Amino acid sequence: LEKAIECQTRALALTPDGHLLLPDRLVNLAAFYDQKFQRLGDLDGLEKAIKCQSRALILSRDGHPKLLDWLSDLAVFYKDRFERLGELNDVEKAIEYQSCALALTSEDYPYLSIMLANLGAAHSNRFKRLDNLDDLEKAIECQSCGLALAPDGHPRLPAILFSVGGSYSDRFERLRELADIEQAIAYRSRALALTP
Repeated sequence: LEKAIECQTRALALTPDGHLLLPDRLVNLAAFYDQKFQRLGDLDGLEKAIKCQSRALILSRDGHPKLLDWLSDLAVFYKDRFERLGELNDVEKAIEYQSCALALTSEDYPYLSIMLANLGAAHSNRFKRLDNLDDLEKAIECQSCGLALAPDGHPRLPAILFSVGGSYSDRFERLRELADIEQAIAYRSRALALTP
């Protein structure tokens, strides 16, 4: 991984400003830094991933074919940093970038279910921080839509089910509606049944 980062950093250094591939190389480097964070918990890797991805978005032209993926990835980086550091601005950015990505997404986009689930997770995080019931309702709405689009056998289906169940559990804790805890149990039970 360190060698990949070193090589990609070198390739980036050799890429002149204005070069057509500069945004792509920044995104590739961001992906390696994110892997470093995911594997090692290296917060500096996540910081560098956010910096590279943000710069790529600034440099990318409108209509770039990977723009929505790049926006969605940046949203996840901010969500991860929020979960690590608890800075409210990070969850706000996660919601902003994921919403922008969704605005560019067609209904047949293959990762739409994941994007909706990620937006739901960001709203859930903000609810846990601010205790605003609107965020929890939005989390359930996004996660439920993501779940409806995830076919049986989808690799992220157990995680999406678990997240939806968690949001219903949070709403039960807040409103004490019996139907919410029943939903939480049903979704989480299904998630466990699908987990190998």
